[in-house]
Amino acid sequence: MTVVLMSAPSGAATINEGSLGDFSNDYAAPTVIGNGYETVDGATSVGDLDFVEFNGLAAGAQTVSVTFTSPSVGSFFISSGTLRYSTQPFTTSTDGTLAGAFSIYDFGFFSSTTQTLSFNLDSSFNGSLFVSLALALGSPVSYSISIPGNAPAPVPLPASAALLLAGLGGVGAVSWRRRARRAA
Repeated sequence: MTVVLMSAPSGAATINEGSLGDFSNDYAAPTVIGNGYETVDGATSVGDLDFVEFNGLAAGAQTVSVTFTSPSVGSFFISSGTLRYSTQPFTTSTDGTLAGAFSIYDFGFFSSTTQTLSFNLDSSFNGSLFVSLALALGSPVSYSISIPGNAPAPVPLPASAALLLAGLGGVGAVSWRRRARRAA
């Protein structure tokens, strides 16, 4: 199932997989995230693949980060998986560039319950990004994708101000002309 999301209403926003239902597990039909969402939160479990497409990102160099966090499951767990990305649609479930593998764990006497993987998009980046997250082993994990290039475009206030001034000037000119006609 593909979910198409429109731009966020104003300012950068966060979108959560829980509020939408599961993100797509089909590489040929990823969940599409539109412009305006700088953070995407989701969760995955063993055997689950999440495929997400970001379109309308700012072109050019930028860094994307994904933070993996363990749920509160108590002691003694391990979770590991992979993060892949591509600027072209995936052609298989293991397609794309491997950004890295993550492994979070808690063995009571030592633990690492959060891990962040980042990848850089170079200056030739065209604005479309496909991301694949796969949990291969262990307990479910939550993740947060940070896409700073997906912020909404700023509203050009100077253009709005010029239109406002022109409108007020037009109202003033009509009012002056009416007064001039009444005086004559």
